[in-house]
This record gives sequence, structure tokens and C-alpha cells, in this order.
Amino acid sequence: RWQPAGGKLTLNVLKCEDGAQDFAVTGNVALDAQGRPSGQLKINSKGLVERFGNLIPAQVKPLIVGNPAPDGSYTQTLNATNGLLLSGLMPLTAVPSVY
Repeated sequence: RWQPAGGKLTLNVLKCEDGAQDFAVTGNVALDAQGRPSGQLKINSKGLVERFGNLIPAQVKPLIVGNPAPDGSYTQTLNATNGLLLSGLMPLTAVPSVY
């Protein structure tokens, strides 16, 4: 009933902090007619990329977390549409229907 009524989830902020490391996500997500997430999430982090070390290959890091700012923080915007999670125009993964 939520999807046909045009419902959406607004994430004002999901924030995690651990000393000098932090992570925050904001955005909006709705469901398309096929029940797939559709929307945009903005991710801000500092110290997290360094904590992950080599878990994320260097070539992929900018797609997932963005490029480093002069203060060492990272910002990335991810979009979900048509069953895909995208970083810019680059598909990262398929996102299945939730129903």
C-alpha cells in the first residue's frame, strides 16, 4: 500500500562516530512500480576508508566513497533506479524488488 500511495523514506541522517572516524548518510528512497528502490543517498565519511585498508580495491574506492577532500573526508552520491545502484553513470550492483 505504501508504494502505490507515492510513499518515500526520507533519511534525514544516519550517523556513526568512532573517535576521529565518522560516517553519515542522508537521502530519499521510494519504490518503483516493480518494487525496486528508487532514490538518492549522499554518503559522507572521514577515516573510514583508511580503516578498511585494502578491503576495497583502489580502483573501486572512488566509485563507492568518492574522492578525498583536502580535510581527508569523502563524499559520494549513490542513485538507485531501474533495479540498479549507480555511482554517477557507473552501475555498482543490481537491486532486487523488495516484494
